[in-house]
Amino acid sequence: MTFGQINTRLDKTKLKTVKILCDTGATATIVKHDLVKKLRRKRDPVTSWNTPAGTFKTHEKLDLDFTMPEFHKNKTIRWTAHVTKQPMTYDMI
Repeated sequence: MTFGQINTRLDKTKLKTVKILCDTGATATIVKHDLVKKLRRKRDPVTSWNTPAGTFKTHEKLDLDFTMPEFHKNKTIRWTAHVTKQPMTYDMI
């Protein structure tokens, strides 16, 4: 687990500190809907997720800008993430 910062606004930069679980066994990245609701999301075919906490589905993706200062202070990462409204312990996996 590490802390990172996600840009949560489309029209201007607004960074929010989040808890990120670095899961090397994950097939993709998932982010909480509440963090990215002001960003441009795109419809996506339904993806089913089987986790230790249960099964759920997502149907949206977005290109997300975030940083992980613990690893590099100035590197911004642009990554595609699935969006979920499912309750999660972490803000992003």
